[in-house]
Amino acid sequence: MKKLSFNKLERKNNSTGGFDYIVRSVKPHTEGLTELSNSFIENGFHFENIDISNIDSETSLIVSISVIDMDDFVLLEHIKSILNKDCKNIFIELSCYDHQEIDIKLYEFCRQNCNKELWFIDKNMLKVSDDCLFFEHHCWHTNMYMPKYKDSFNQLNGWLEKFQKPHKGLFLAGHIRFHKIELLNYLYENNLLDENFIWSSVDETFQSDNFREFIPERDEEIYRSFKILERLPNMQDFDLFDEWKYHNYPAHINYMNYFNSYFEVVPETHFYDRTNLRGGTKNTRKDWVSISEKTCKALRMNIPFIMLSKANTVKLLTERFGFDVSLDFWNHDYDLIENNVERMSAIKSKLKSILEIPKNELHNFYYKYFNDKKNYDIFIQNFYYKPLNEIWNKF
Repeated sequence: MKKLSFNKLERKNNSTGGFDYIVRSVKPHTEGLTELSNSFIENGFHFENIDISNIDSETSLIVSISVIDMDDFVLLEHIKSILNKDCKNIFIELSCYDHQEIDIKLYEFCRQNCNKELWFIDKNMLKVSDDCLFFEHHCWHTNMYMPKYKDSFNQLNGWLEKFQKPHKGLFLAGHIRFHKIELLNYLYENNLLDENFIWSSVDETFQSDNFREFIPERDEEIYRSFKILERLPNMQDFDLFDEWKYHNYPAHINYMNYFNSYFEVVPETHFYDRTNLRGGTKNTRKDWVSISEKTCKALRMNIPFIMLSKANTVKLLTERFGFDVSLDFWNHDYDLIENNVERMSAIKSKLKSILEIPKNELHNFYYKYFNDKKNYDIFIQNFYYKPLNEIWNKF
């Protein structure tokens, strides 16, 4: 039986204004950053769970890191000590880290300071190095709730084919990241939003300390000109301003939204290149493409979607993982446009053309797509189980 030790490296604020650093073993299903171990247990993998104090040369050491700060030398020393543990091999687990596009310097630091077999587990769909393994932790989150209701949804949604849905689209923006508000504003100023969409967004008072991450200084003047701001916040299915709900409900699927719409705009976290901008995320990487629970839900609900994301996101979903997301006029040519401004313009044009389709035609197309595509099964087999097995075989 494989011997595995699942652990966290945490940095926490202390009473003196500095940080405390803790490396400790974690038990599955008891706290955050355990999605990987939870997934192995729930999918029938059997292993001996070893506390970090008892690891040996036959134990695979897995460490999730709660914060990545390459300027924190104390943190780096703790990482270095982990890399020198006496164990079989080491897995630096980064798929649950909140801020993706992880600094490439972390990978280089770990490689330089490890004298044994080393692997990284992250959310990057681009295979940038042979020692990087893919895992999307939202697979576990959505799997907590969806399987028990999937058959009921499919049956009822099929029965509802005789009725038109009240809305054409679904657009749940979440945070006020510039590209999301830009597209919402385009729809609003062209009178395409309210009559066509179930939509929601917070305003800038929510998590206001992160405003510069959402709206870099470069974009603020244009952002302030958006008329949609007068309509924010707009909340639909839960109180977006409840921090606990905001962080815990997104993995839940509001089936009513999918009963009542024909397609979804999937507003992913990253779109524009913000390298070296004042404000915004520090670690912008051109060789990083990841998704969130938003894309997971669209794929599992088998709904046609428009992807508001970095270039080639849809291409990676189809070519690397086998998703089937095009049919007839519904294609994703915009996804291949590298220039961000041109890609946004193409998305706006694509959305406008879709919204011009009469509802009865969109209705027929939706059910053709829904009945033809098998993206739920592809999600489970290729996007969840297959990466799990690839990681398991490295232990």
